[in-house]
Amino acid sequence: MSNNPYEAPRATVADFQQDDGANLGFNPQPQSLPAGRGIDWIKQGWALFAQSPGLWIGIYLVFMGVMMAAAFVPVLGFIAQSVLSPVLLAGIALGCDHLRRGQPLEFSHLFAGFSRNSTQLMMVGGIYLVGIIIVMVVAFVPTIGLVGGMAFMGQGDPDALAALMGFPILIGLLIYFALLMPLVMAIWFAPSLVILNDVPAVDAMKMSFYGCLKNVLPFLLWSLAVLGLCILSIFTLFLGLLVLMPWIAASNYCAYREIYYRA
Repeated sequence: MSNNPYEAPRATVADFQQDDGANLGFNPQPQSLPAGRGIDWIKQGWALFAQSPGLWIGIYLVFMGVMMAAAFVPVLGFIAQSVLSPVLLAGIALGCDHLRRGQPLEFSHLFAGFSRNSTQLMMVGGIYLVGIIIVMVVAFVPTIGLVGGMAFMGQGDPDALAALMGFPILIGLLIYFALLMPLVMAIWFAPSLVILNDVPAVDAMKMSFYGCLKNVLPFLLWSLAVLGLCILSIFTLFLGLLVLMPWIAASNYCAYREIYYRA
């Protein structure tokens, strides 16, 4: 501090940050939250959805349309789905972030990932695609070989042989889902981290994995609540999914905010 009483007051500009709604308070070390927060994410997600329900439903319909259109393309369609989905989900997260900051949701948010960190977002999808292929190979190639060998060498009652072959298939499915879970955890928050915090793809997937791992109990309650809502949607001839799916996306954004930001 200067001893000159006539000097104009000064402040260090670096001591002040403007909250752009993204990085202020952001901490790459995910925090562990109480189990009950999983239910709060559902409530907070509804609050975001309720601000623009019609636009949310429209965004979800276009998102599903893009995914279904890609699915009709042989072989390349699956690749396109894997690469494009993180880009579109990142745009949805950006829309949620705008609503949180009091700004309007816009339909263009769905495609915002194509103009912001698009390479890293596509890389997230590419890594996920490679991971899925590796998981399928590890889980099912030995199973297919074992089942084929049993069928080739099998003798006697076909029904007994079919029952015996069911065991390695079951083991293959269990291995598949056991290996798939860490991969899903790695991609869960990755699109939000890439588009809102400029985190590189690989680092975002690592952070996402640890964020999910440290919050198993909140996610368990969240999953049970989502399952209950999905069951209720059956009684609406699945029309409730038009509300439920963007609601889930918004609640996922709320979970991201609580896990990676300090109050």
